[in-house]
Amino acid sequence: MDEDMDTIPHEYVLGRNTVSSARLNLQHYLWTEEDGYLLHPSIGWHPEEGGDVADIGTGTGIWLIHLAKQAPKATLDGFDISISQTPPKVWLPSNVKMQVLDIFTEIPKPLRERYDVVNIRLFMCVVSNNDPGPIIRNLVQLMKPGGWLQWGEFDLPSRKPVTAEPGTSTKALEEASAFPFRGSKDTRMTPRWVPELGKLLTENGMEVIISECRKWRDSTLVFNHDSTMMVWEEMRSNMDAANAKRYGEILSDAERARNEAGGGIAMNVDRWTFVARKPLQ
Repeated sequence: MDEDMDTIPHEYVLGRNTVSSARLNLQHYLWTEEDGYLLHPSIGWHPEEGGDVADIGTGTGIWLIHLAKQAPKATLDGFDISISQTPPKVWLPSNVKMQVLDIFTEIPKPLRERYDVVNIRLFMCVVSNNDPGPIIRNLVQLMKPGGWLQWGEFDLPSRKPVTAEPGTSTKALEEASAFPFRGSKDTRMTPRWVPELGKLLTENGMEVIISECRKWRDSTLVFNHDSTMMVWEEMRSNMDAANAKRYGEILSDAERARNEAGGGIAMNVDRWTFVARKPLQ
């Protein structure tokens, strides 16, 4: 845990530039618009009463900044291996603090059993070997007895193209979606653990309250696909020159196909939300 350090060296499959930050913010607002909440209604914590909240993998800090409006009396801590995408301290709400923390390493003693609520989202391409166990155990350590966990994920293997009009070709989108993962030996790129997360939380002593899976609504598909295209471009930026060149051509084909279809082609994916509670004892 370090408030002064900006980044812990760590290989990351996406980016941390301006476009990456814009994509994270777009995903946040889309997710919130779809759900209609920042905290699931089943969570028995009342923001107006104060308390302590941790956001793991905080990214730009947008979730906590949004929550600060509802929880002005709460202490809101954002953690990530890099806080380079968050606003300067002087621009943050007074009850929001950003800190560098690697959730895969031992939790510092001052943070153990500190939080009423822990939020985590979109770690599907961070977990190695399809084993989120180390993260789960550290999240449990962060939570007070009786504390709440909210976890949101995409199930990448479920992704598929959808069209506004029957018969529209999806070949270009399918190739754009498959190329970054094809032949990869990086287990983070082939996540299969998301649908099993409820079971894994139970195995680690949590009481699972909510385990729900939904796809994006038709009215949100175009906007979500914008963020998907941004993800693909971030992946391209981390490829070697030859693959980056080839993938750039594939992405151009996908954009052209989308334009020719009047925007009526998009990727959809299963979107999971889990709410769990740590036992009181």
